Amino acid sequence: MASAGVVSRVRQPSDLRAYDLLMRAYPKLWAQHAEAVREAIATLEQATRIDPDYGRAHALLGWCHGMNVSYLWTSDSELEQQVSLRCIQRASASISDDPTALTACGATLHHLGEQAEAAAVLHRALQLDPNNAWAWARLGWVGVFQSEPAAAMERFARAMALSPLDPFMFSMRMGFGSALALAGRLEEAVAIGREVVAQHPQVTWAYRFLAAWAGMAGDLTTGRWAVERLLAVQPDYTVAKYLAVPAMRNNPKLRDWLAAGMRLGGLPQG
Repeated sequence: MASAGVVSRVRQPSDLRAYDLLMRAYPKLWAQHAEAVREAIATLEQATRIDPDYGRAHALLGWCHGMNVSYLWTSDSELEQQVSLRCIQRASASISDDPTALTACGATLHHLGEQAEAAAVLHRALQLDPNNAWAWARLGWVGVFQSEPAAAMERFARAMALSPLDPFMFSMRMGFGSALALAGRLEEAVAIGREVVAQHPQVTWAYRFLAAWAGMAGDLTTGRWAVERLLAVQPDYTVAKYLAVPAMRNNPKLRDWLAAGMRLGGLPQG
C-alpha cells in the first residue's frame, strides 16, 4: 500500500503482536461486508490494547466504524460516528509519515460526509507516496461525492493502473462506474455494477449503487433484482435510512438523485 521509501519512516508498533494483529485484520477489511468488518474491529481493538499508541491500528479502526455508518451496518449510527472521530483523533498524533494510515483517516472522513477534509488528508498521503493506489481510489470516491466525474474517473483509472491486482479493485471499479453514472453514461455504469456483484456477491453496498443506476437507466429488471439482493441481506434497508447516511449530506442533489433511482428499483421508502 505504500512505497518502500515511505515504509522506512513509518512508526512501527512497540510490540510485534500488535503488528501481527493488524496484518490479520487486512483480509477482513478487504472482504467489505458487515461480518468481516465486525471481525476486523475486534482484531484491531486487540492491537490497540497491546499498543495504545499504534496510529495505523486506530486509523483503520476508525475506517471500520465509518463503514458501519455508511453501509447501515449499525443500529446506532450516532455512536459509530463518535467512535470513528475518536479513532481519527487518537491516530493523528503518530501518522504524519504513514500514507496508509492517512488514507484510512481520509476514507473515514469521506464516510462521515467531510469531503473537503478527506481530500486534504488524502492529498497529504499522496505527497508522501504518489503511487499509493488506495489513496488515489479514495480520492476518486471524494470526487464522486463532490459531483466531479471527470476528476473521479482520472483518479480511479490511475489507481487501477498502479495496482491491477488490488484487493480493492471491485471498489475502484464501482467508483469508476459511479463517475460514469454521474457523467450520464448509465448503461456503462450498470454493466460494471453487474460484473462487480457477480464476482463479489458479498459486497452488499454495491447493490444499492447498481439499483440506483439501473433505475435511472430505465433497466427496471436489473434495478429490482439488485434491490432484492440488497434486501435479502439487509431486510430493513429503506430509502429513508439511505437519505440519513452522512456521506452525502453536503451534496443533497447527488443523494436525492441516487435515492430516486433506488425507488425506481423498488427499494421501500421506509
